[in-house]
This record gives sequence, C-alpha cells and structure tokens, in this order.
Amino acid sequence: MTCKKLLICLTVMLTAVACQRSQRFTISGKLEGLDSDTVIYLEQLTLPLPTLLDSATIHKSSGKIRFRAPRPEYPELYQLRMGRQRLIFAIDSTEHIHFRASADSLFMPQEFKGSEHSEQIAFLRRSVRRLDSLTFEARKKKSATEQLKYAISEHKDTARSIIFANPRSIVAYYAVFQQVNGLYIFSPYDRADRSVCAAVATAYHAFMPHYYRSSNIYNLVLDAIESERRAKSNNRLHEFISNSGKGYIDITLNDANGVERRLSDIEGKPILLVFSVITAESGGGHILDLRDIATRFASSGLQIYQVCLDKSELLWQQACKSLPWTCVRDADGRYANLYNVYDVPTTFLIDKSGNIAGRDMTLRDMESVIKTHR
Repeated sequence: MTCKKLLICLTVMLTAVACQRSQRFTISGKLEGLDSDTVIYLEQLTLPLPTLLDSATIHKSSGKIRFRAPRPEYPELYQLRMGRQRLIFAIDSTEHIHFRASADSLFMPQEFKGSEHSEQIAFLRRSVRRLDSLTFEARKKKSATEQLKYAISEHKDTARSIIFANPRSIVAYYAVFQQVNGLYIFSPYDRADRSVCAAVATAYHAFMPHYYRSSNIYNLVLDAIESERRAKSNNRLHEFISNSGKGYIDITLNDANGVERRLSDIEGKPILLVFSVITAESGGGHILDLRDIATRFASSGLQIYQVCLDKSELLWQQACKSLPWTCVRDADGRYANLYNVYDVPTTFLIDKSGNIAGRDMTLRDMESVIKTHR
C-alpha cells in the first residue's frame, strides 16, 4: 500500500471515530463524602416515565463517576439517580458535562461545567426547594405566607427571564413544568401565566414539530385555552338563564317562511331542542331519527324545536319545507354559542317546567324524564 493510500485510510478512520464520538455525550463528576460504595443510575427523563440507560458503582475511595450515552436527536433532560436523590441535567449540543457535588446533596452540585442549561436547571431546582420549605412553614405559621408569595414571585421573574431568553431551549421547557406542593408554578390555565407557557409551546411547535415534548406542551396550552372558552360559554349560559327567569335561554328566529318562532311559544310541554346542520351528509339520517322520536312521544305532547346552522339559506329552506315541527335557522351561530354547542347534532330535553333536563340523552332517559313530568 502506498503512503498516499495509507494516509487516506487513516484520515477516513479518524473521521469515522470523530463522528462516532460526536454522536455521544459524556457526564463525569465526583461525589464527596460517600459513606460506602453506592450504585448510581443514568436515566433519560422520557414521558411519562424515565428510561434507564446505564448504572455504575461509585467507590467510596474515589467518588468518581463517568457515563457515556448516545446524544439525543432533540434537546433532552436526563438525571443521575442515587437513592432518593436526583441530579437533573440537559443535553443539547453539549458533548461533555462535569460536576462536583456532596453525596448528601446531589441535587445541589457545587460545580457544573460544560452546560449552561444544566447550571440554570440546578439553580431553578434550588429555588423550588426553597419554595417547598416555605410552603411547609406557611402551613404552620400564617406569618410565613407573605414570604412565600414574595419568593414565588421572585422565582417566576427569574424563570421568565430564562424562558424568554430562549423559549425553545430545554431549560425553558423544564421551567414551565416545575411544581411546588404538586401545583404548577406556571399554569397555562392561569391567564397571567399562559403567555409564558405559550411562548415555549409555540417555539417548540415551530422549530421541533416532530418532537414528542412539542406536542405535549402545545396540546396542554390548547387545552387550557379551550377550557377557558368552555368556562366562559358555561358562565354565559348560566347568566342568560338567570336573567331570563327561565331554566333555558329563549330563542327567537325565523322559520323557512320568514315567520318569527320563539322557543318559549311552546313552553309548558316537553321540548326537544335540536342543533343541527340539516343539509349535511348525515342530515337525512338525523331527520329520520327525529321523525321516530316525534312519533314515539307524540302522546306525551313532545315538541321539537330544530335550530339549523346551515350556511346556505336556500338549501336550508328547501330541506325543511315538509318538516312537521318548528325549524329555524341560526345563521351566525349566536344561539349555538350561548348553548355551548361544539358539535352537531346536539340535543337538549326541556321538561314541562321549563328546565333543561339533559343533553344528548338516550331514548330511555328521555322517556323517563317525560313520564316523570306528565
């Protein structure tokens, strides 16, 4: 083999070794004050439960520890676990992290090198540990409550600065999921905190759309927004009911002939209030179901008041011409919103007393209510 070929082979081999090394990370450190040889575990903080990657015995005499593991595709959280103690650290572009800690306070390393995000996580963990202590004190002494409130506010200010500095970092993700006494410090269900959670959710969704943590936080924020919307709709529903003096919100809409039809006009009889799209593909089958219900409960005086959410007025008029019950059109969805309707068809049974007896009830349940209020 010529010198030139040998040089090329060596270059290829060295490049391959370098690539292989760059695809792994190393965490090394020293634990001081060990009483005996101890087993320590390296775990990836996957959801919903950590994944064990490796374990090793730390010898009392040296206290040294070293793990190597494959680098993740996306920024990830890991932990070293020893008994009930945990040292949480982050891996993104980092290749080598070194720490030094006391054996009785692994969670609070005295030294952390090679990963700024891991240092920030350690800082946030120390802060939360202080909040836990203050929470315990506040349970015993009311005077500690104000101190706890101030400490929480201080923690959130610091965490916000870390999060907004780089919302797509793994430490930003970690910060929004920190808890005190089982409660999130930043809750997406709290409007004041939602902008913080949304910043991380948006950044993760935009830059790492296929990462499971992205969908986790993005769905959490969307659920919080939807929950608030549902709560507002429910509050609006109760408010309208209270103000109207009835057990339901009255509806005033025009039928296909342009005649104004009020829901309250048929009060005093059992009413099946229906929200639907009559021209939808499933509309024909739903009309047949309503005809069966009308026939089954005709002797009980059941009235049907159908509110259609069809976009086309002309098609709606043609579809409801021959219906034997009241059929009106809610063009802008105003009443559907007041009744908190998110899907169609949706039905409400209103009893003879004018109270909403149930939503999307089975025929058996409807029959029970109607018989009870004869």
